[in-house]
Amino acid sequence: MGGKGIELIKVLSIALAVSILLLGASPALGRSDPETLRIRTFCIGESYYPETTFPLLLKGDPRIFYVPIPANIAEGTFQTVGGGGGEKAVQKFMRLYLPRTYEGLTSSYDVGVLSDYEAWLVPTEVYTWLRRGVEEEGMGLAKYEINWDTGSYYIKSDIFIDLWIASPLNDVFPASFVKNRQVSNSNGIIPTANNPVTDLPDIEKHNLLKSGSYGIETPKEGATVLAVFRNDREVPAMISMPFGEGNSLSVLPGLD
Repeated sequence: MGGKGIELIKVLSIALAVSILLLGASPALGRSDPETLRIRTFCIGESYYPETTFPLLLKGDPRIFYVPIPANIAEGTFQTVGGGGGEKAVQKFMRLYLPRTYEGLTSSYDVGVLSDYEAWLVPTEVYTWLRRGVEEEGMGLAKYEINWDTGSYYIKSDIFIDLWIASPLNDVFPASFVKNRQVSNSNGIIPTANNPVTDLPDIEKHNLLKSGSYGIETPKEGATVLAVFRNDREVPAMISMPFGEGNSLSVLPGLD
């Protein structure tokens, strides 16, 4: 990897680390492990390397503890860790890494991240716990992608989005899905000015999250647009919002 590539990784790692740090902080107090002071983070879906660089970027910050929970069974890369087990493998990962009570979840994790997986694979009560954890306990919740299509082998993408809209988490996220519309050939994203996540030196010079097609989301009242698409600056690409005692973040492009 050349010097520019290393520099880009550094920029991305800073932006992502700041995102997680902010998500783990309530309006009044920072939320972290009371013993280690690390922000305990899990990601369901596209969560492991080499499919996505996300875990590498987060592990570059010693303040963040990261647990991947692979669940993107509709993609061939899941075979790497799922061993051909399909939904049964996902259910096993859920049992291993997700606590089985609300108290267990909120005492074990500070931030949850969701990325590209079949909506029904996570029990509804976990979604309910996450919503309550953000609203009452100051947890952070983020997603990337999950706004257009998962490449599902099981259901059509518009039905998949309907499942997400009907979930207890829909109100937590800072934007509403716009069905059947997308950004094609995004040509990267550029940050908006004066926000703590993407307001980094020379960040606008980098082609951040360039490839792929992404869904469109409409920011809700009280949300903040952190970045827009380079080829259509009217379309938000990163959006955040406080929800109760916590915060949420939507990153429309993927990190894989």
